[in-house]
Amino acid sequence: MSEKVISESSVGARALGVELFARLGEDRFSELCVKTAGMLSVANSCVALVNDQSIWFRSSNGVTIGNVPREHPIWDVAMETHGTFVVDDLQSDSRFAAHPLVIGDVGVRFFASHVFAAQDGRRIGLFFVFQAAPLKFDEHARSSMAGMAEWIDQQLAAGEEYDRAAEVQRALHPTDSLPVDGYELAGMCVPTKAVGGDFFDWYPIDGGIAFTLGDVMGKGVGAAIIAATVRAVLRSARRNKSVVAAVERAEDCLVGELSAAGAFVTLFHARLRASDGRISFVDAGHGLTVIVNADGTTERLATTDFPLGTALDDGWRRQRVILKPGSTMVTFSDGVLDLYDGTLDSVDRVAEIARGASSAKQIVDEIERLARRDGAPDDVTVLAIRRAL
Repeated sequence: MSEKVISESSVGARALGVELFARLGEDRFSELCVKTAGMLSVANSCVALVNDQSIWFRSSNGVTIGNVPREHPIWDVAMETHGTFVVDDLQSDSRFAAHPLVIGDVGVRFFASHVFAAQDGRRIGLFFVFQAAPLKFDEHARSSMAGMAEWIDQQLAAGEEYDRAAEVQRALHPTDSLPVDGYELAGMCVPTKAVGGDFFDWYPIDGGIAFTLGDVMGKGVGAAIIAATVRAVLRSARRNKSVVAAVERAEDCLVGELSAAGAFVTLFHARLRASDGRISFVDAGHGLTVIVNADGTTERLATTDFPLGTALDDGWRRQRVILKPGSTMVTFSDGVLDLYDGTLDSVDRVAEIARGASSAKQIVDEIERLARRDGAPDDVTVLAIRRAL
C-alpha cells in the first residue's frame, strides 16, 4: 500500500480515515469495494472521508491519498445529496467540467456516490465509483451504491458501540493504590478487540487485600459481559471470609448463563493477610501463577481444579502460600503464553521478567510492551503483587 499526502492543512479527515479502516477491516473493505464495482461494471471504487477543509481517500486497490484540499463543488454537491448522486458525464456538466480530474490525464467522465454518516447523524464521507467513460446508472446500480454506504454506516455504528463498551470495561479495572503498607500491586489488560474476556481486580478486605484474575473463554462483547459479572459477584462476597465461598457464589450466579453460552471461566482468586503475607487462594482451572522469591527461586502454583461453568461437582480447594518479604507473585492469562512459544515453558519467561524488575509495575509494563509490540493474538492480562523487604 502506498500513501501520498498532498496537504497537511487538516488532519481531521485523515485521522477519521485511519480509524474507519481500523474498524471496517482492510481486507473486508477492499473485497466489498471490488465486488460492488464489478456489479456496477465500473472501473474504480473509493471511500472518501470529508471534513470542512480536506478529503481523505482510500481506493479498493489499497492506494491512499490523504488530505486533499476540498476546493471543488463536486464534493459539496455530493455531500449534500440525499440518496445516490450520479453524473453520467462530468464533461457535459458545467458545474464539474473544469475539474482537474476531468480535464487532466486521469480524464474522469462518470461519477456516482452515496453519503455515509456517523451514529449521531453527521455526514462524514462518501462511497463513490468513477471511470474514464460516460455511463448510464439504472435503479439496480443506485440500490447497490446505497447498500454499500449502509454497510459502512452499520460498521461505524458498531465501532462506536465497541468504543463505549471499551470505556466501561477500562473503568472497571482498579486504578487506586491500596492502603496496605508493605505491598505493591499493578495490573493491566490488552484485549485483542475493543473489549475482551480477561479481567483483573483488587480491593481492600478486613486485614488485607483481595485480588483476582479471570479469563473467560472467548473474545468480544459476550465474554466481556461474563467477565464483568464474575467480577461483580466476587466483590459482593468480600465480607465472606471464605475464599472458596466467593468462587462458589460466582458459579451459582452464572451457571445457567455459562451453560447457555457454552463458555467457561478460569479464575485465580486470592485473599492476602497483610500482617504475615499469607495468601489463601482458589485456582479454578487457571494454573498460570508464579512466585519469584527474593533469592531468585521460583514456585509455580499449579491447579487440579476445574474452571467455572464446566458443570463438574468436585468443587474448589482452598490453598495457601506465604508471600515472603522481597517476593513477588505474578498471575496472568494464557494470552501471555502466546507472546513466547505458546507452551507452559513461557511461565519461566514471566519469572525472568519478575526476577529482573524493581517493582510490580515494571513487570506489568514490560509484558504490556511485548503485547502491544507483537500484536498479541489473544487477550493479555497480568496482575503482580510484590511484598517489600
